[in-house]
Amino acid sequence: MVIILLSAFKQMEQSLVVRVSVSLAGLGLIALELWWFLAHRKK
Repeated sequence: MVIILLSAFKQMEQSLVVRVSVSLAGLGLIALELWWFLAHRKK
């Protein structure tokens, strides 16, 4: 079933800049959440 669902989507070519930007944005958000959690936990 997963194979059928995946075949319904067409492969999109993305430039390396877009891939790196999205990855860095995701990592930045994870780091921000960790910082927020650790900074407010000490109160």
